[in-house]
Order: sequence, then C-alpha cells, then structure tokens
Amino acid sequence: EYIPPGLFDTCTIARIFDTAFSTCTKITSIPSGLFSVHTYQTSSFSSCFSSCTSLVTVPLGLFDNVKSTTFASAFYNCPALITLPVGLFRNQTYIQTNGFYDTFRSCVGLTAVPDELFDGCNTVTDFYYTFYGDVNLLSVGQNVFRGCSSITSMSYTFANCTKLATISSGLFDSLVNVISMTSTFTNCALTAIPEHLFDYCTKLVSLSNTFQSCDFTSVPADLLKYNTQLTNIQYIFYYCPITSIPSTLLSTNTKLENCTATFQNTAITSIPEDLFVNNTALKSLSSCFSGCTGLTVIPEDLFIYNILINDMSNVFNGCSNVTSIPVGLFRNNPSITTFYGAFQTLNKVTSIPEDLFRYNVAATNFGYCFGGLTLLTNIPAGLFQYNTVMSLANYTFQTCNTLTSIPETLFANNIILQNVSWAFANCTNIVSIPENLFVNNLQLTNCYGTFSNFYALTAIPANLFTNQNLITDFTSCFSISSTSVSYNKVTGNVPTLWLKVNNPIGTQCFRNRTLIANYADIPSTWK
Repeated sequence: EYIPPGLFDTCTIARIFDTAFSTCTKITSIPSGLFSVHTYQTSSFSSCFSSCTSLVTVPLGLFDNVKSTTFASAFYNCPALITLPVGLFRNQTYIQTNGFYDTFRSCVGLTAVPDELFDGCNTVTDFYYTFYGDVNLLSVGQNVFRGCSSITSMSYTFANCTKLATISSGLFDSLVNVISMTSTFTNCALTAIPEHLFDYCTKLVSLSNTFQSCDFTSVPADLLKYNTQLTNIQYIFYYCPITSIPSTLLSTNTKLENCTATFQNTAITSIPEDLFVNNTALKSLSSCFSGCTGLTVIPEDLFIYNILINDMSNVFNGCSNVTSIPVGLFRNNPSITTFYGAFQTLNKVTSIPEDLFRYNVAATNFGYCFGGLTLLTNIPAGLFQYNTVMSLANYTFQTCNTLTSIPETLFANNIILQNVSWAFANCTNIVSIPENLFVNNLQLTNCYGTFSNFYALTAIPANLFTNQNLITDFTSCFSISSTSVSYNKVTGNVPTLWLKVNNPIGTQCFRNRTLIANYADIPSTWK
C-alpha cells in the first residue's frame, strides 16, 4: 500500500480528512505535497493517519498550507514512527479545544520531539495526552511549545513516557496562561527538575500528579516560587524517591488548598517545621506523608498556621519509623473533620497523648486512626472526650495487639457514635471489656467484628449492649479464629443479642466460642 502523490490535487475544496488513512497498516510514508492545494479555513485531520502501524516518517511541510481546527489522534498508534520534522504544525492558528488530543499517543518508536513542532500555534488551549505512552521518547526540544500562549492545560501530555529522563528549563516559557499541568510527566524517568521550569507559568492553579512516579531525588527550592495562584499540588511528588523537602518550597503559595498525597511514598527523612507556615488556606493534607518510612519525627508545630485544614485522613499512615506523636500537633486546627487512618501502622509508637484531639471539636471520623499500632500499651481514657460529634470509630484500634485493656469512659462523651465495626479487632491480649463502654452511645448501629479475635477475653459483660437498640449488625462481633483453648476462654453466659427487639444480623457473632455456658441457646447463624 502507498499513497499516490497528488491524490487530492483535484479536490481543492475538500476539508474533512478525518480517518482518511486510519488503519492503513502498510503505508510507510506520506507524499510531501499531499495536502498542498488545500487551504480551506476549517479543515479537519482527526485520526487521519491513526493506526498506520508501518508509517516511518512524516515529510517536512506536510501541513504548511493547511488551516485545520484539529489534529486530534492524527498519528495515534503509529508505532513505527521514529522522527518528526521541525515545525510540522507551525502557525496552525485555527486549532480548537482538544485539537492535539492524542496526536502522537502510543507512538512507541518515537525517540525525540523536535524544536518548534507547535511553533506559533497561538489558539491551542490544551495538549491532552499528546505524547502519552511514547515509551521510547528520550528528548523534548526546548522550544516545542514556543508561541503557544493560549494553552490552559497540559494534562497527561508526556505521561507514561517511561524513558524520558531530561527536560529543558525553558520548555514551558511560552505557557503564560496555563492553569493545569495534571499528570504532565506521570511515570516518566525524569532524573531532575529544572529549577526554573514553571517561572513563566504564573497562572498555574493545579500541579496535581505532575511528577508522580518520576526518578528524581531532589526538588529545587524555588520550583514553585512564581506560582502564587497554586491551589492544588495533590500527588505531585507521589512515589518519587526524593530524600528531602526544601523548607521554602511552598513559601509563596499562599492560596494552596490541597496537599493530598503530595509527599506520599517518598524517601524523605524529615519534614521542615515551617513547611506550611504561609499556607493559611490549606484544607487537605490527606495522605500527605503517608508511606514515608524514612521519617522518624513529626514536628509539633508543623500545622500551627493552618487553621482551615479539614482533612487529615491517612496523613502519616505507614510512617513506620516514627516513634512518637506530639501532643500539640493539632492544637490550632479546629476545622478538622476526619482523622481517618491518620496514624495507622505507626508500629513504633507506644503511647498516644491524651490531649491530642483536645481542640478538634469538629472531628467526626476516627476510623482506622490508630490501627496497627502493635506496640501501643494503653489508650488514654480521655482521648475522645472533646470530640462530641464523633460518629465513626471503625477499625480505630484494630490489631493493637499489645493492649491489655480498654478505658471504660473512652466513648463517654461521644453520644452520636454510630459505627464501631472492627474497632478493637485482633487486640489479642485484651482480657476484659468494660460493661459501661457504650453506656452513652445509644445511636450505635454497627458492631461488625468489634471484638473479634479477643483471644485473652474471659467474659462478655451481660449489659454491654442493653440500651443499644439501633444496632443492626453484630456479625463476627465476638468471633475467634479457632476453638483452641489458647483462644477460646469465654466460659460464662453471653448476652442474648439475638433476642433484641430490632432483630439485628449476627452472622458468626460467636464463631468458635464453643465453651460459652449458654452456647446451645445461640441460633446456628450466630455461631
């Protein structure tokens, strides 16, 4: 198969070339003057050469006389394409939204993006997925986007270009109106970030996932210095092996709101105490430092100026080498509503400060908060005394298997508490459950697995759930994994939960508790 030169010479008013040669798998080249007579102002080349899997080269000047509104997917999935001519789309000034969407996506043979490829394309607003998945791309010319002053989004432009290791400092100098660079370099092999990469991108609002899973180990201190409109840097350095955070990295980003997973799973060993000092608009730090296993200390004043923060879910989850939690860590954060998973699997922490949540009166969710603290020796009785709107405590102390007791007044002030499913599951050394543990929690609805695998337990209090008539689920609540006497130590009567007026579910609630005195009275589905 080949394309005859002059194929369209007699079709001078033709303007729609969408999918014209799509899936012509034997085409290896394109005649240089194929579109030379076509000057129609609103032509279209969407998917024109997509999946031409044998196409090796694109001729210089192919689109010089064309005034197209779109080149979306024009060369999508052309795996044999190795090089592109300089200025291929020079001065294409009629391009509309998504005009370069997927243009060279999955061109896995492409090794370089030449200078001035899009030179003067001043109506283009985005480069969505333009080079996505070009796994052999090694270099990008410094002036590729020169004159593209209307660009507002560079989302996924080079994402999954897994061999792209370097980029030029001036790559984005023309992008003076860009707002979003979501996942621009996700899963690239970048070994360094040029310090002045974003200097001219002063309207940037989002750098979400921009460098996720890249290979660089350091971040320039002034990288975000001129991006004063930034509100979102969630996942920007996620899974990057950076070893430190410059203390001034965020010092000019006073509008910053979202730092979700910003440093998650990085190799940092410390956090500058003044990192967020100027970020008074900050609202989310969800998973911000999650999985930072090299971290040993949490600075007590880290969040002292961030009074608007509402989400601390998983913030230090998996920081397995942290040895203590500062008592005043959240003292200036009255807006926090969730601590879900905040300190999960900090398995070197042995104690929790009793006043840790003293000033977090808006917090409702403490699910998983301390799950997996395998060296925790006790729970402060007044830990939640100020959190009167707390409704979720599911998995809160799951697998804290060094605990031997639960404070009777732990939930005394949490009168709207609803969910304690798996709250103490796998706390294998707790020997007793306080009878009045839930005495004030009349709105409880879920006790699924709450006390499962309590191997040291010798009795279940008769009145533990006497006044809790809204609970719909006792599934696995007191179950254990084996009938062995090493685990199966409850011998007295257990409360007749299966007779409660609201007819709750109790599947395997007392599984393997075969030594219970009234075991014969328990319905089979509850065993």
